[in-house]
Amino acid sequence: MNARYFGTAFLAGLLFALPLSAMAVSAAITEIMYDLAGTDTDREWIEVHNTGSESISFADWKFVEGNTNHGLVLSRGTATTPAGGFAVIADDPAKFLLDWPSFSGTLFDSSFSLGNGGETLSLKFGDTVVDTVTYASTTGAAGDGNSLQKTGANWQALAPTPGAVSSGAPSAPPSQGDSSGGSTGTSAPPPASSGAPDTPLVIHMTVKAVAPKSAPVGADVYFKGSAYGAKSEPLQNAKFIWTFGDGGTYEGKNVSHVYHFAGRYAVLLSAASGEWSATDRVEILVVEPALSISRVLEGEDGFIEVRNAGNVELDLTGFMLKSGAVTFAIPEGTILLAGNTTAYPGAVTRLLANLDDTVLLFPSGKEVARYVPIVSPPATPPSPVQAAVSQKPVVVTVKAEVKKAEPIPTLPVVEAAVASSSLLIAALGANDSSGFSIPLLALAGLLIISIAGYVFVIRTPRASETPADKLRQEAEEYTFIE
Repeated sequence: MNARYFGTAFLAGLLFALPLSAMAVSAAITEIMYDLAGTDTDREWIEVHNTGSESISFADWKFVEGNTNHGLVLSRGTATTPAGGFAVIADDPAKFLLDWPSFSGTLFDSSFSLGNGGETLSLKFGDTVVDTVTYASTTGAAGDGNSLQKTGANWQALAPTPGAVSSGAPSAPPSQGDSSGGSTGTSAPPPASSGAPDTPLVIHMTVKAVAPKSAPVGADVYFKGSAYGAKSEPLQNAKFIWTFGDGGTYEGKNVSHVYHFAGRYAVLLSAASGEWSATDRVEILVVEPALSISRVLEGEDGFIEVRNAGNVELDLTGFMLKSGAVTFAIPEGTILLAGNTTAYPGAVTRLLANLDDTVLLFPSGKEVARYVPIVSPPATPPSPVQAAVSQKPVVVTVKAEVKKAEPIPTLPVVEAAVASSSLLIAALGANDSSGFSIPLLALAGLLIISIAGYVFVIRTPRASETPADKLRQEAEEYTFIE
C-alpha cells in the first residue's frame, strides 16, 4: 500500500511539473505583414491567435525572430486575450496606428525586422516553442499591399486584416504617393471583433496627399489633402491628420510645416470619415537653401533676379521679394529650377528695385538673401616708374651747323723749338772748321725730326671723332624740357 501511495504521488508531481503550455496553452501566428509597399522600416507586424480554450496573456510570451527572443510590452488594449481572440505584435505601435488608425484591439510593442525574402518565426512560452512558421516572398505579399494570412493549413496573400479573421480576398496593389502630386490610398474594412464572420474587402474611401518634391530648410512647406468616397465623391467631413516624419504632426486638410534640418522625409496623411479611414504617403527632400539675389536693375523697367545655385529645384510658393517698403509675394506653384535664375520684372512685381535695400524673404518673413551691390575698387595712381614707362618717348630734333675745321695754330713751344733748331744749325755751320760739325749736325737733325713728329701728331684730327660725335657731345650739354 505504501508503494501504491508513493507511485500516485510521483505521477501527480510529474503532472504539476509539466509546463502549463503542454497542458492548456495554445496559440498560432496567423498573419504576417513583412513587406509593406514603399518604405517598411518600423511598419512591420504580425498577428497572433489564441487557439486554446483558456484566456492567455501574451505579455508573458516571447516572439522569436532571427534566432532572437523578443519581449512583448502591452501598448494598447488588455494584456489578456480570450480564447479565440487576436492580438497584434508591432515593431513600432505608433507607426502601426498611423497605418491602421481604426484598430481597437490588443497591441503589443516589440523590436524586430522581418526579412523581405523570408525567414522562420516562432512563438515561445517559457522554454517551450508553441508555434513556428517559415515564410518566403515567393508565397506572395511582397510589397503589393497584401499580407500573408493563414487560412486553414495554407498561407495566402490577402488584404490585411490586423486583429481580425482573414477577409479571404486579396487587395489591389496600392499606388505610392509621390511629391509630384500624391496618390490614392485605399482602406480595408475596420477590424472585426474576435470571432466575427468573414467580410469581403470593400473600398469605402480613398485619400490623396500632395506635397512639393523638395523644399529648403527653414521655409514653410505647404501640404494639401483630399478624401473621396466609394463613388469618388469628395468627402467634406473627413478628418485629416498629417505626420511629417520629423516628429511633427498637424490636423487639417491643408497645412504647412517647417523643416529645420536637411534630409529626406516620409510624410503620412491619415483621413477618417465615419467608421472608414484611409492613408496616403509622400516623400519630400529638404535641402539647405542656395538662394541669392544675383542682379538688380533699378527703375520701372528694372528687375530683380533670383538664383538657385543648388542641385534640386525649389518651390518658392509664398516667398517674398522686398525692395524698400514694398513687398511682392511670389505666387503659388512658382518653381525655380536647379542651377537656374529667374528675373522678376518691375512691370509685374510693381517693385522699384533698390540697389541698397532688396531682400528675399521666407513666407514667415525671415530673410533668405540680400542683394549686395558690386562696387568697383578705386583706380590706383601709377607709380613714377610706371608713369615714365607708359609715357610716349620725346623726340628732340637738334639742328647743328657743321663748319670746316680750321688749322690748329702752332704752339709757342714748338715755334720756339724750331727757332732754336735753326739757330743751332746756323751755329754748326759757322763752326764747321772745328771738326765737330758732323755730330752736331746729326743731333740737330734728330731734334728737328722729333719736333716735326710731335707737331704732326697734335695737328692730325682723331679718326674716331666724327662730326656726329661732335654733335652728340654738344647735345649732351643741353637739358630738354618737355
